Amino acid sequence: MKLEDMLKKDQLMYLERYVNDRKYADYATFSEVKNIYHPIEGKNSFMLGYTDLKKEDNYKVLLANPDKNLSIKPNRFYIHPEMLPDFEKDSGLRRLTQIDGYMEVSPTSSTRTVWPVNNYGYYVKTHLDRRISRYIRRVRKSSVEHSIKISRDIEEATDAPKEFGFLPETVGLTYGSIGQIIRETEPRPCVYEKRMLIPYFSLHSKDMKNPDDEPLMVQMIKEKCAEPNNFFVEQLIKPVISTWAFFAQNRGILLESHGQNTLLELNYDLEPTRVVHRDFQSLMVDFDIRRIKGLHTNFEKHILGREDNISTKQNYSFVYDWFLGHYLFDKMIECMVKHFNSDEKKIKGSIKEVFNEQFKDQFEFFPEKVYGFTEEFGEDNKTYLKIRQDEPDYR
Repeated sequence: MKLEDMLKKDQLMYLERYVNDRKYADYATFSEVKNIYHPIEGKNSFMLGYTDLKKEDNYKVLLANPDKNLSIKPNRFYIHPEMLPDFEKDSGLRRLTQIDGYMEVSPTSSTRTVWPVNNYGYYVKTHLDRRISRYIRRVRKSSVEHSIKISRDIEEATDAPKEFGFLPETVGLTYGSIGQIIRETEPRPCVYEKRMLIPYFSLHSKDMKNPDDEPLMVQMIKEKCAEPNNFFVEQLIKPVISTWAFFAQNRGILLESHGQNTLLELNYDLEPTRVVHRDFQSLMVDFDIRRIKGLHTNFEKHILGREDNISTKQNYSFVYDWFLGHYLFDKMIECMVKHFNSDEKKIKGSIKEVFNEQFKDQFEFFPEKVYGFTEEFGEDNKTYLKIRQDEPDYR
């Protein structure tokens, strides 16, 4: 994609699907979902059925300050087509096969999260009991509750850095053991200036339909006639680390700031304004930090030190060193080396300096080594970690 094409119309959905290097993880192309629903191989859109639940269905709606202009029915449960055969066999969920209507949607980079083609105000994260990459992408009732609590908490962080933004998850709906999440498309805190979003993976990825175009971040650097390494670190990397560090140290929330969950916000002068975060379903929470800061600990899952026999320090390394470092920074630096002949060691040193500025003397959060995924897929979405590097590259 040409950078100037970003100014013509909203290109986010195109970027989500076709300017997306699916090789950022060895297993990223694995999917149990039919190709027709796949972000890259799939059709432009498909029909998503829904059931309007009634009071006697004992559903539950959870809210996190939804936009008053959001045009949705809180009791409308959307059913991914893949799940209809499963629900038909499950007496507890068979009610969801009574389809009341359909909505045309397009898959985002996350197969289970879809965008209503004729409505620009929200995304729907559907329950999809299929393995995509490492995890089964179901949405349990407890996950809906966690996402809504996280969204509320993040919005309360009015002292967050000015370069921070997020896509709020404002309406949760649960029925039986499963649920869905409505994520709004307008970043908060709200601004009145017209802006655009680029997923971080699209900054370094090739455009699959226009492979001769340079990666967007290369075009941005050339457009601004900027010194490449300085622009890269100061404009693209530092805001990611500063926002991640703020929420870790001040709210006890570990943002999963890899290339899919993190978006770069630009104004129409093509200048970076904020880093926008999304997807709160599996964010880890540090109760020790929250108690020190006088914050509530009313979370029921994803609590550091209490899940999958992984220590708190290992989880800090996993989320920072592996999600940010391996999945995002490594790929972006590869792009810098290829297009600007940048010194990899020097850039990594600059990123370490940014990290040190943000965490100062609070290195007790982290282990000496780097922890990342093992090669095996965990049963029931369990995470298994192992030491992947003896020394961290980015701290």
